[in-house]
This record gives sequence, C-alpha cells and structure tokens, in this order.
Amino acid sequence: MEIYRARRFNRNARGDLSVSSNGIRLRGAAFQHLRGSQYIMIGVDGEKLILKKSEDPSNLKLRLSAQGKIGEIGGKHLTQWLLERGFHKGQYQVQLDADQIIVNQEPA
Repeated sequence: MEIYRARRFNRNARGDLSVSSNGIRLRGAAFQHLRGSQYIMIGVDGEKLILKKSEDPSNLKLRLSAQGKIGEIGGKHLTQWLLERGFHKGQYQVQLDADQIIVNQEPA
C-alpha cells in the first residue's frame, strides 16, 4: 500500500531562524516543521547549517519558549560553535525539507 505525503520541499520562510547569544530560536514555519520531534541533530555541511529531526536523546532538545510559539535549541556553547563555523548572530532564511531544515550562511 502506498501512502500519499504532502510535498513540502523548497518552501521558503524568511527570518524564521535566528542565532542569538543563547543558541538558536525557531519561529513560524520552521518551528512547526520540527515541532513533532523532541530532539534535533545539528550539523554544518560547507556553508549550510542543517537541523534534522531525531529521536536520539544524545542530540539537543527542542524546548518551547515561555509563550509557546517559539522553539529554542542549545545555549551559549552552541552559539560559540556556530560562530566558529561562520554563522553569526542574526536572522536567517530557511529551506524546509522532508525531515530537516537547511540554513544558508547569508543572513536574511
């Protein structure tokens, strides 16, 4: 039996991810895209940051902010790790893929 899945590839959401002094914040479509997963795997491939859904507790936990509309990942150590790899503080444009978010290094 084949199951139909809605295609959500190459949808763009401007400024839905920001790197702050306390990790990564996700808003809007980016947050909704990863919301179903409790853990997030983070990696850098060249000039792209990849956030992928994971069920492995050794990865970073996706937390809800006080308002419940923003997701937060990591802390100041993640921010430092991102700065070392060329991702500066600010907002970024995201590309939503099947089970991951891809972020280009150019700020939004």
